[in-house]
Amino acid sequence: MERKTIYKYIANIAAAIFAGSIIYFLKGNKELNVFHWFPSLLHFINKVTMPAFVKNNLADGLWLYAFLCSVFLVWDAKPSAACIGWLSFAVVGAVSSEFLQALHLIPGTFDWLDIAAYLIASGFFIINFNNQLQLNLKLKFLNK
Repeated sequence: MERKTIYKYIANIAAAIFAGSIIYFLKGNKELNVFHWFPSLLHFINKVTMPAFVKNNLADGLWLYAFLCSVFLVWDAKPSAACIGWLSFAVVGAVSSEFLQALHLIPGTFDWLDIAAYLIASGFFIINFNNQLQLNLKLKFLNK
């Protein structure tokens, strides 16, 4: 894989994790240790307003997107059966976790918008790396 391609994946991973972390931080969850260390931050954070979807769901989608990019990078950006399996497992696992929350089998609150965030993140991953996916599939087909 070209160095430029590797950097593209790493940049996508870092940007998604960073943005998701900022959103999570800006939610002002009082349980975060940083607010115990710097209590004045909570006063500032409480003044930040965000749309509900951004505040409550987008971070989950961004973290799934980062994970999908990481899996694809680990598999050298080649959509082998194993790579597609891991990518599918990640998406199915994320969506399934919401339904397990609805059934109270795991802790958390079921939210349709979390599922929407996961599906949007998956779609964005496919759109963003569609050229890489198609190129590898064409090369695989031509080598047969």
